[in-house]
Amino acid sequence: MEKRRHLCFRTFLVILVMLCCAFAEAQAQPERTITVQGEADPYTVTLYSTENYKNPIGTWKLAPGMRMLKIPQLDKIPRSILLGANVSAIIFPNSHFASNLFGSAAQPVTTSTVTYLIPYWRLKGSASYISGKYEPRIPCSLIIHRKDIDDVLGVYLQSGTNFLVYGQFFPLPDSAKEMAVIYNKILFEPSKASFAPPLSLRLESGGLGGWASISVPNPNNIAVTITTPEGATVKLPEPNSFITEFDLAKYGVRKISSLMIQYKGPFKEQDYLPVQAVRAPSAPDVVRAPAAPDPPKPSIPVIPGSQEAGMAGTEPAVQASMSGQLKVMKVPDVSGQWGSSIGLVYEIAQTDDRFEWTVKSSNELGKGTLKGTELSVSWSGQQGSGSAQGKITKMDGNGRAMQINWDNGVRFNR
Repeated sequence: MEKRRHLCFRTFLVILVMLCCAFAEAQAQPERTITVQGEADPYTVTLYSTENYKNPIGTWKLAPGMRMLKIPQLDKIPRSILLGANVSAIIFPNSHFASNLFGSAAQPVTTSTVTYLIPYWRLKGSASYISGKYEPRIPCSLIIHRKDIDDVLGVYLQSGTNFLVYGQFFPLPDSAKEMAVIYNKILFEPSKASFAPPLSLRLESGGLGGWASISVPNPNNIAVTITTPEGATVKLPEPNSFITEFDLAKYGVRKISSLMIQYKGPFKEQDYLPVQAVRAPSAPDVVRAPAAPDPPKPSIPVIPGSQEAGMAGTEPAVQASMSGQLKVMKVPDVSGQWGSSIGLVYEIAQTDDRFEWTVKSSNELGKGTLKGTELSVSWSGQQGSGSAQGKITKMDGNGRAMQINWDNGVRFNR
């Protein structure tokens, strides 16, 4: 009997020890682990100020119809990130998508306040700990974008030497259906050095591509027009080019006053919208004589930002950036009075993408159309008739054309 009591007691102690160990192990687990990613919305990103998904900073969701979502300022440094299945994130060390680095990617410099190996950190999956090799400042900034659609996000300008590197990302509009954007008053002068540092431009892709990645954006999907303070323009990339990085010094560009980015790639708006259900045709009435069923009635896609979508304000007409004003461009404004390189003064009236001009010194009347920054016009008057193709080469921050070059050698200026 005594032996049986001792055996029972020992068995009880063993079970108690096992329970205590299991309890301690459960207590040691982080609040959230990477295995909970499936619980997140596929278009949602949550940042945390400590590793292992503790102390959330905030949660953001990429709405339907959006190419990307920009968060220009984070007042806390993210240490872990939980990404939905359909989104990726890019974290910049400074606010407004800038990278102010001491040291270069090839030769990083470490101080008590900054440690960098790259100008930004591209995250394609959840991370319980964002590597200490990357240390953003306060405030830093974040871009969330689709990773299931191969798209172009914008361009990255970088200037500097091994001692000082400065970079700035210039994105396309948030809304995928907006195809062009203009940045004004850039005056990209990152260094105060007496010599002019090299200036480079790099195309940045969404999807699973990006800098230091196995895939790169298609250069033929984007057109970049750079204007210098002297009024010169440079267009990149060249047609049918495969180059995605450009040394702007080779093009004579040392400073930039404005930058226009146009998306020219294949675009299917439905790819950016949720799948819409289609109502089945109604069944025939079994009481009456059989009749043909009603045709299907497809549902109408809801565009983000509309009243039906309940997301007002997702497509602002005008936005602001750290380095200048940003204007989402639909149809450039060419209306008003124009001087010309042949001494004639033209008065242009515009309605949407159509315009008419009159010449004050004659009865000449011209009629034309606009397609993006391209113009087509034909005219007739006392001095004869003709036609020409033109291109807007300068615009102000409100989308108002300031210079037009025609293929017959004539130039219009305001």
